[in-house]
Amino acid sequence: REIVEDEPKKVDDIANHLKSVVRKHCEKGLLSLSFVHGLLFGLLFECYSSTSVKCRDAAQIMIPYVKEVAPAMCTTRKGVQSLIRCIDYASAKDRKRIVKCFKDDLFKESEPGLAQHPFAHLALLKILDVVDDTKLVRKFILTII
Repeated sequence: REIVEDEPKKVDDIANHLKSVVRKHCEKGLLSLSFVHGLLFGLLFECYSSTSVKCRDAAQIMIPYVKEVAPAMCTTRKGVQSLIRCIDYASAKDRKRIVKCFKDDLFKESEPGLAQHPFAHLALLKILDVVDDTKLVRKFILTII
């Protein structure tokens, strides 16, 4: 953040480097690590403003990786915030896949599920806000609650 504030001309170089690093971690299946959550957060929030077209492009690049491990991203605050940004920019089909990923992790008998997690409920609220398929949301989220 400090480098971006001091030298705004380096934003594109920093963002391109972060994209490549995050993509490598995603391809290796390491998106559930909190370190990668921080990198993705840095890419989506620190490098670009929320209205930037480049932020939308970066989020859309990450959506194929995020939609498969969405519940694992809900373990950290930065992971949830990155997931929320990706849900914002996802297509309807990708949003449906994310909703289906949450099915088994909402409530668990042995440990608190995502619905009781301090950060994960924010992703659930975002899903309730933006997903158009009310039958799908009712089937996978609301009936469990």
